Amino acid sequence: MAMYLSDEWGREMEKAVNADEEFQQATSGMSLVLQHVVNNVPGRETVEYWFEFEDGSITYHPGKAERKPDGTVTQSYETSAALNRGEVNSQVAISQGKVKITGNLGKILQAAPALDSMVPVLQALPTEY
Repeated sequence: MAMYLSDEWGREMEKAVNADEEFQQATSGMSLVLQHVVNNVPGRETVEYWFEFEDGSITYHPGKAERKPDGTVTQSYETSAALNRGEVNSQVAISQGKVKITGNLGKILQAAPALDSMVPVLQALPTEY
């Protein structure tokens, strides 16, 4: 079982999401780079990672995006973990200001259904918090 936000978690998440047919269909033809910044991570302070979505697949990368991201998602560890466990809805977290999104909001909103298709996979992934 991988520790949440560790590189091992990122690689396991990538494998699980890429094996999901619903995700593959939802992201077919999609191209998106999404930077994540998670603050107040126990023992690590801030964790940054980015996802590259490309035509039905996702690639996890630790650190800052190597190319200009289409958007950046910033949140606390508490919010990020709650979202990953399915305890909080992403739209509610955004409307409450717990998740901040900057960048090409139109492109990110278009990708929302594809991003939502990841949620059940992430919830099912054995993760230590």
